[in-house]
Amino acid sequence: MHAAQLWIALPPEAHDCPPDFAHHPVLPRWREHGAQLTLLAGSHGGHVAPTRLYSPLLGLDIAADTDTTVTLALDPGFEYGLLPLLGQAALDGDIVKADEFAYLAPGRAQLQLALRAGDRALLLGGRPFAQPVLMWWNFVGFSKAALAKAQRQWEQGDPRFGPVGDGGAARLMPPPLPWRDA
Repeated sequence: MHAAQLWIALPPEAHDCPPDFAHHPVLPRWREHGAQLTLLAGSHGGHVAPTRLYSPLLGLDIAADTDTTVTLALDPGFEYGLLPLLGQAALDGDIVKADEFAYLAPGRAQLQLALRAGDRALLLGGRPFAQPVLMWWNFVGFSKAALAKAQRQWEQGDPRFGPVGDGGAARLMPPPLPWRDA
């Protein structure tokens, strides 16, 4: 099994919303130029995914059945990342291999992606936040102080994180913070 787990950073005004998990067994799928596209989040090409979002985002799974070049419209206000899952992808003449990540800065209106039969990639994008997003272990925030607070709450069993599984499993403890906690 090969999979990617997507973590979506919430904008500051939604960062304290209740925890949630959603499973969508049916997502918008269509074919373009020898590739199967599956919309995981957001909207693209007239398709809209059922996933709940708190900011404008795009998650698109692209799987090539044959050697092909796919041209995709992009929102110039978004920044994007391309993550090949299987094989590779040629992006602007550069080869991006499986498990590498290519960053695309805002300002692009389209993307031309050359794929070989069997290649599969995720195109992820969204409007950049005004401040950098930080991630440590399973915590995402806008400051080291917020990450340290979340880690302390997790370690203390704060109910905002909810139970693990059916509640009978031991809670994994995160590694120590890689910086001095103030």
